[in-house]
Amino acid sequence: MGTLVAACSPGVPREDVKGPSSGTEPASQEPPSGRLPDAVAWARALQTGACEVVHDTALRDSCLVALVERRGVDRCAEVVSPTTREECAFRLAEKLRAPERCKEAGRFAEDCALHVVSNTFLVDAPDARPGGPEEAVLAARIVASGLAADDPRAWTAWYRWALGRHAPLDRGSCDAVTNDTRRALCRTAGRGLYEDRLRHARDTGALTCEVHAESLQHTPDPELDTLRASLAPACDTPEGTRR
Repeated sequence: MGTLVAACSPGVPREDVKGPSSGTEPASQEPPSGRLPDAVAWARALQTGACEVVHDTALRDSCLVALVERRGVDRCAEVVSPTTREECAFRLAEKLRAPERCKEAGRFAEDCALHVVSNTFLVDAPDARPGGPEEAVLAARIVASGLAADDPRAWTAWYRWALGRHAPLDRGSCDAVTNDTRRALCRTAGRGLYEDRLRHARDTGALTCEVHAESLQHTPDPELDTLRASLAPACDTPEGTRR
């Protein structure tokens, strides 16, 4: 996704800047007709919601996006820049946890959908398991977001979440998934999750012969055993051989 509009106040002109070396004073920062400087109007608009008083188009657009992020009010239609309007739709969908709004995010629609759908996991399914009733809700959210019903990215993220909520890691729980394609995705997601855990443990020095962290425990699973053996340091076995 492209760089999103940052909800931060534009810089206020410094008042301590000296004039040119000729000794002349710097030009007045006051806008014509007694209008408030845009930086001041922008800051006030975040409190009042009156972004229309900001004269500069880009600043006004950023004001509207900031309101969306802070209040969750839909002001995206007022944004002038097409790109910023799409970014605004992304922010609104994120704030409202409404993946169906991602369809309005233009070039950012897919990133928006995957991001917002994934962000619903903790709230909607804190104790999820593969094949559980939460999957019907997730399927509806995925379709509403504009993604394909069996989008592998969304389902892989889901199964990594569901498998990762419980210890030891049990890819056998994927057997509860009735959809063949999703069941395969579940097992693949479990392998990817375990590999990521192994690599993190190895890179941090936690992958040793003696220490078996809870995050590295799994139910009987020859494929994960082989994966661990390929990444773990060579260790002396009870038979005195090296693995």
